[in-house]
Amino acid sequence: MDAVVYAALEEICSQGANGLALRGLWSKIHTNLSSNGLHLCTNVKKALWSNLLNIPSLQFECKGISYDAEDPKIQSFEDAEAIDLRIVAAEHLLNSFVGIYDIKASDAGISQPQRRALERLAIARFVCMNRWSNPE
Repeated sequence: MDAVVYAALEEICSQGANGLALRGLWSKIHTNLSSNGLHLCTNVKKALWSNLLNIPSLQFECKGISYDAEDPKIQSFEDAEAIDLRIVAAEHLLNSFVGIYDIKASDAGISQPQRRALERLAIARFVCMNRWSNPE
């Protein structure tokens, strides 16, 4: 399940600050599930959703409202899907996704254009790696 959670995190991070709707996550990790011998069924969705709720660096949002991971309204993936909940990665996860691991410890800052370029490169790398490792 760790590999599937990691794949889900990559998909969430690849969407940047906008995050990813839970409903859209399932189709994006379908190939990864298959390569790990799993099928996208209710029990797999429940297990993955439970794991994602336990990652403190994820935020859960819907129509401008932030939900705590322990909010009863989002405990089941069905309820979260029904309100069109989005999963958004915290800034430090997004930084790691684009290859910035400890910007605060360095003397150099990073401008918005530089950050956008890194995000585009990271997303392109991610998409290419997925296509190469999962040819259709």
